[in-house]
Amino acid sequence: MCAKDAELLYKAERIAKEKRLRLWKDYTAPQRNVSASGNSAEFVGKVAEVISGDFLVVKDFAVPPVEHRIALSSIKAAKLGRRDEKDEAFAWEAREFLRSRLIGRKVTVGIDYMRALPNSGTGETERIFASVLEGSNNVAIALVANGLATVMKHRQDDQDRSLYYDDLIQAEAAAARDKKGLHGDKKPPPRNINDVSQASALAQAKQMFGFIQRAGVMKGVVQHVVNGARYKVLIPAQTCIITLALAGIRCPQTGRKDGEPGEPYGEEAYMFARDKCLQHDVDVEVLAQDKVGAMIGRLKIHNKCMATVMLENGYARLTGRDVTNEMEKAEEVSCLLTALHLCLSIPLYPSPPCPLLCPCVSLSLSLAVPGPSAPSQPKNPHY
Repeated sequence: MCAKDAELLYKAERIAKEKRLRLWKDYTAPQRNVSASGNSAEFVGKVAEVISGDFLVVKDFAVPPVEHRIALSSIKAAKLGRRDEKDEAFAWEAREFLRSRLIGRKVTVGIDYMRALPNSGTGETERIFASVLEGSNNVAIALVANGLATVMKHRQDDQDRSLYYDDLIQAEAAAARDKKGLHGDKKPPPRNINDVSQASALAQAKQMFGFIQRAGVMKGVVQHVVNGARYKVLIPAQTCIITLALAGIRCPQTGRKDGEPGEPYGEEAYMFARDKCLQHDVDVEVLAQDKVGAMIGRLKIHNKCMATVMLENGYARLTGRDVTNEMEKAEEVSCLLTALHLCLSIPLYPSPPCPLLCPCVSLSLSLAVPGPSAPSQPKNPHY
């Protein structure tokens, strides 16, 4: 049976189900009857990270927000290679398809079913399988329709399946008919990315510095956030991954894996930067290089300087080198807003700047609240 015949058969069966004809007279359309942690089986959130072509992280809009690791229901995408392993065919294309369309975007997550994970290395006890909609578009159907994922075959009595299972089957039949992606004979060219962000690649990083610096402003994608001022960025034009330290600022350090505690507000700065730019498209300009091979430069997201964003929100201080007028103004505004907030005890923003206070804050406090009643130490404005 050819793919075109299969597509017509699936469509015919679906029509019979909808009309409840004969064999399907008692047919009941699938409904969601599961929920995560006792909550609603449907929630709205923002895509925080795309892990693979069928797995992503969604941060809900609760207070405080919670990140959910979501597997797309009833589909399977090719696997990305780990460490020295090679990616399966179309694995990178599937993840990039989701990343370019979903990262940072608002989505609706409908939980279809859940399965226990007794030996999970991530601490999860169960895996959520859900349908993810961006507007009215089901992202799993889009993946399958473009030949970037295949549909799982469920038993007839298996109700743990996508609410849109019939649509997925029909989309797969159409992709097979048109020989798209995984259903075609042509495989994508191999990706050769030179990762010079590793400590072992110091010599390579130093060799590449001149080429990257002369390239000027380049398009990139943030692959990993180390802390508020340090990122690993993929530069497609140069086929490499670099470590980029933001020029002109310093952010507090996060804690280390060996148990060493981080600096105050280090974790908050990291989470803020991760939320703003992880896996986002960015513009990168390299200015210099440090002794461990990290590039020093500027990073813009949505045409906004990331260093300025960190300064405006009180998560960084100026270092005095490669500082722009915009960055100086951002730090000054952040300090004055923090001082005003502390003096008046009025919430200025839902999430006020954290107090990485420079000397101008103490000056602002003394000017705003004269006399011995002025606070000598700034309080934590996180509330």
